[in-house]
Amino acid sequence: VDDGNIQLCLTGINDGSTTVSNFAQTYRIGLGDDDSTGYVSEDSSYSTVEINTDVDSASESIDSFAHASFRGAKYYVSVNNASGGEVMNTELLVVHNGTDAFITSYNEHSSGNTGAASTNTLCTFTAAISGSNVVVSAAGLQTNLRIHMYRILLPDSPIASTGTNVNIIGATAVSSSATTIDTFSTNSYGAAHYIILGTKSNDSCIMEATVISDGTEASVSEGPQVTTEETLMLTLSASHSSTTTTVQAASTSGASTNVTAYRINIPTPAGTQYTEIDSFAHASTQGAMYVAVTHQDDDKSAIDEVMVVTDGTDAYNHRFGINTDSATS
Repeated sequence: VDDGNIQLCLTGINDGSTTVSNFAQTYRIGLGDDDSTGYVSEDSSYSTVEINTDVDSASESIDSFAHASFRGAKYYVSVNNASGGEVMNTELLVVHNGTDAFITSYNEHSSGNTGAASTNTLCTFTAAISGSNVVVSAAGLQTNLRIHMYRILLPDSPIASTGTNVNIIGATAVSSSATTIDTFSTNSYGAAHYIILGTKSNDSCIMEATVISDGTEASVSEGPQVTTEETLMLTLSASHSSTTTTVQAASTSGASTNVTAYRINIPTPAGTQYTEIDSFAHASTQGAMYVAVTHQDDDKSAIDEVMVVTDGTDAYNHRFGINTDSATS
């Protein structure tokens, strides 16, 4: 905390031999205090802010949704004990089969001391079906807790949509073989975070995953998966070709498993990107001098002399020049 602001700081890591420039791109979901301030999604059809300002030791409902309309939910949760000063963040995944509801709490981060023997957990969470609703409840380990949640709901067959920060991925029928459920262009995005829902008849699962590509290969990291079955329903894979990253899912439940997703887009970080303009064999040529002319769309031009020399292991360069922007050297 500095001058009334919370600062998230990053430190770049190099490979031990050369300095590496690291560029970061983030997607922030902010949670307010006793009101609805914080992040507001561009897609209000599936995401909302939910608040309960007084949760005590007895379990009580903090949210509910119609189980006929939505199959699962993801929650980002902030808990505040105003009297004791403790705070806690956690995440929840909830899914149901029409009869029972299933929940997991994970990624908990707490401060303070609630008096518990081994944890600073401020409250616990449960889920159940009551009438026509899935009910998410909390029981405080301290009194007078304020619980502020950012909720993302997913139906079996959402309407596909494309947004600046969020895409809704429509239903795809998945079998036991890897089936494409989504693609994205690395010209626009370097990564994507997914909340994925799988359904087959009344069985269902909800999970998180992150996919990233360096423009050549793609990798996927699977997060928690909550399922109404005894085993996990979905496994994921990712691949990359040309400028397209492909995300695939395979179902352990066999054919006709419908998969939908809520995708958070992570743009490729902005920064200095270098493109090769020439090369030469260092075994036959030890150095070169270039005269380079560049022109930008805003009518700025530059001319530079660049001298390059090599010792066979490393390359060294020196640049000097002049341009039409007097504020830039």
